Amino acid sequence: MWIVDYRDHTGRRRWATCRSRREAENVRADIVKASQQARPTPADPDVTLAEYAVEWQETHTNDLQPSTCRGYEQILRLHLLPAFGGMKVRALHVGLLSDFLAKKRAAGYSKNMVRLMRATLSVILGDAVLAGLLPVNPATQLGRQRRARADRLTQAEVQQKIRPLSPTQLQAALSSAWTHERLAPTKTHTTRTVDMSAELARTLLRLQHERKAETLKRGWPEMPPWVFCSETGTPLDLSNVSKAWRRTLRKAKLPGFRLYDLRHTFATTLLAQGAPITYVAAQLGHAKPTTTLAHYAHWIPRGDKRYVDALDAPARLAVANW
Repeated sequence: MWIVDYRDHTGRRRWATCRSRREAENVRADIVKASQQARPTPADPDVTLAEYAVEWQETHTNDLQPSTCRGYEQILRLHLLPAFGGMKVRALHVGLLSDFLAKKRAAGYSKNMVRLMRATLSVILGDAVLAGLLPVNPATQLGRQRRARADRLTQAEVQQKIRPLSPTQLQAALSSAWTHERLAPTKTHTTRTVDMSAELARTLLRLQHERKAETLKRGWPEMPPWVFCSETGTPLDLSNVSKAWRRTLRKAKLPGFRLYDLRHTFATTLLAQGAPITYVAAQLGHAKPTTTLAHYAHWIPRGDKRYVDALDAPARLAVANW
């Protein structure tokens, strides 16, 4: 076991317990980097996680979706506060969090649930760093440990989570939605430009004309800017979207696909048709094509012998010249 002994920006002596020299060096590097930046003086350096969580929920979650806030509140109440609520925020360290997540995994919680626990901790402690309560965010250090992280998915588990619709299933779902079913910021609060097919462009143009007529019929003061809206012209509620999707699947006699599986379908269909991995990554919003490759490598065609046959042309030319 390795210990990083240092003084924080308030002059208080601290210790960070690490499992390896490499982890200790990473922690030390982050502490040095943080010490070179101007930091606010915390109002209460001895605040507990339970006390800080109340303040955090009141001041740092205003811009979040209600469902996200409910998720944070539930994870805090059921998992994080029972374990760390009475501890001072400044006392939390990477070894403690790592043991906590490992015990949760051993207790039978899924990797995805453990991931949500870690993510919630990371968000809260990240704000605690900005508030001057911590020099570094210990939750972000978990990925640097030599041993496998408790919530890390294997490649096989990643593949199992991907359930794209087949072309036949996609057609059935679209047909069902077309006859049966007639906003919020993105998760990262960023925008990007994506391409649309000619058929999609025609469909959206037709929808725009229909929406103009609907606006007059319903007496709306102006045409809603949303592609999908309610009967009052407001953005669709997430629960209603989910219900409409489930009705669509039932009518099409399809299994229980998630809405998110349409994103997988988009990616795998493009790759199966030979689209470059860089293009698909850009359309999905992945920062690196390697992320796309890690998730969808299984759907990239591998059996086209024409590629290796292209090597024969230079060889034939060399023989002829010889």
